Amino acid sequence: MIGVLIAIITGAGLICILMAVSGIQKKSANVQGKGRSKNNVAVIRDCTKKISKDPHNVEALKTLADIYYTDLNYERAFPLYQTLFKLMGVHVEIDQQVVSQRYGVCAFKLGKFDEAMAGFSKVLRLNPKDYEVNLYVGKIMLEKKDFEKSILCLKRAASIRPDSSEISEPLGFALFEAKKYRESLMHLKKVLDENPENKQALFYFANAMEECSMNDKALKIFMHLRPDTKFGPESCVEAGRIHEKMGQYDKAIEYFRSVVDENPNDVLAYNHIGTILAMSKNHEEAINAYKKGLNIDPNHPVLHLNMAKSFEALNQNENAAASYKAALRSKPGWTEAIECYTKLLLSTRHRKTAERLVSQTLGLNPRNAELYILLGNCLAAQSDFKGALDSYQKALSVSPDSKNAISGMAVMSEKLGRNADSLEFAQKLEQLEPENLDYLKQYADILLSSNHFDAALKRINNVLHREPKSLPALNLLGQYYLCTENDSKADSVY
Repeated sequence: MIGVLIAIITGAGLICILMAVSGIQKKSANVQGKGRSKNNVAVIRDCTKKISKDPHNVEALKTLADIYYTDLNYERAFPLYQTLFKLMGVHVEIDQQVVSQRYGVCAFKLGKFDEAMAGFSKVLRLNPKDYEVNLYVGKIMLEKKDFEKSILCLKRAASIRPDSSEISEPLGFALFEAKKYRESLMHLKKVLDENPENKQALFYFANAMEECSMNDKALKIFMHLRPDTKFGPESCVEAGRIHEKMGQYDKAIEYFRSVVDENPNDVLAYNHIGTILAMSKNHEEAINAYKKGLNIDPNHPVLHLNMAKSFEALNQNENAAASYKAALRSKPGWTEAIECYTKLLLSTRHRKTAERLVSQTLGLNPRNAELYILLGNCLAAQSDFKGALDSYQKALSVSPDSKNAISGMAVMSEKLGRNADSLEFAQKLEQLEPENLDYLKQYADILLSSNHFDAALKRINNVLHREPKSLPALNLLGQYYLCTENDSKADSVY
C-alpha cells in the first residue's frame, strides 16, 4: 500500500517540484541581488540535483523549501512543502508541525485557502494554542464569510498574545460583518489609532456607530469619506440613510441626489429618494423616482414593490396590481410582495384571486408560516372559518411562536364557538407580548364573549390608560356596560 502511495505522489509531485526548482542557474545573479549568499546558491543547486534524481529526498526538499520560505518566496516554497506534507505519513523524520504550518502559510499567501486549511488543521490538532495558526485561520474564515468561526479563532489568538497588533483589523472586520457592532468599535478604533488612513476600517467604524445610534459622529466620518473615490458614494448613501432615520428628509434627499449626480446608474439611490418622497406623502414624485430606477434596471423587484405601494396610496389600484405582479415576476415567491398584493386583492373583494395567489406560492414554499397566515386571512374573508383555522394551525406547526398565527387561531376559534380554545390562544398572546394594545383589545373582546367581564374590564382599562381616545377600546367599554346591564354608562360611552 505504501508503495502505491509513493508511486502516486511521485507522478503528481515531480512535475511541480521541477517547476519550482527550475531556472535557478539562469536567475542566480538576481537571487544574489536579493541578498542570498553564494553558499545558498550552491545549496540550491545541490538540492535541485538531488530532487531531480529522487523527488522524495526529504532532506533536500526541506532544505530547499526552508530557503525559499526564509526569502518569502512562497510560490516556490509551496510545492515543496506540499510534497513534504503528503509524505509525512510515510516519513516519520519529517517535523509535522513545522511542515504543516509552513505549507499553510505558503498556501494562504497564494490565496489557496483550502490547502491552507489542510495544513493549519493539522497544526491545531497538534497544538490548539498556536498563535500564528489561529490568526491565519481567523483570516481565512473571514474571507470565507464564516464570521463566527473567524471571531472564535481570532479571539483565541488574542488570548495567546494579547499585545499583538495583527489581530485588531481582522477581528474588528469579522465582528462588524457578524453584526456585533458595539463590540467591533473597540477593535476598529485600535486599527485607526495605528493607521488613521485605513479607509475600510474608517467606513466600518462609521457604520458601526450608526448601528449603535451614534448618528452625529457617524455623519462626520461619512462626510470626511465623501471625496474618496471608493468609499465616497457609499458614504453618501449612509449619510442619506441617517438623515432619513432622523426624519430630516430634505437633507436625506440631498445626499441621495448627490449620489445620482455622481453615478446616474445607482438604482438604490433612486429607491431611497422614492421611499423618502412616499414617506412625505408625495407619491406622484415618488413614482417618478422609482420609474427612473426602473429605466436602469427594469426587473428590480424592490422598485416595483415600492411603486405599487405608492400607486395604492393614490387609489390607482390597477397600476398597483400591475406593479405587484411585476415585482413577483422579478422575484417569484417573495413573501412581502405577496402579502401586500393579497391585502390589495382582499380590499377590492378579489378574494378568490388572493386565495389562488397564496396557494400557488405555497406550492413553491410549503414551509413558509407567513404564507399560511395569508391563506388563513383569505379564507376568513370568505367566511371559511374552519379552513382559516387549519391554515393558522399549519403556520404554527412551522413557527410555534408566530403571534399572527396565534391571533388568527384565537379569532377563528371564537367564530367556531370554541370559546375555551379562543381564550387559551388569547392568553398566550398576552404572555408573549403583554404591551401590545391590539392583542389586549382582542383578548378583551374574547373575554366579553365568554362572559369573563371583570377580566375583560381590566384589559380595556389598561388600553384606555395608554390610549384614552381609542375608539375600539371605548366600544369594548360600552359593550362591557351593556353586558353588565349598566345602560346609562353605556350611553355615556357611546
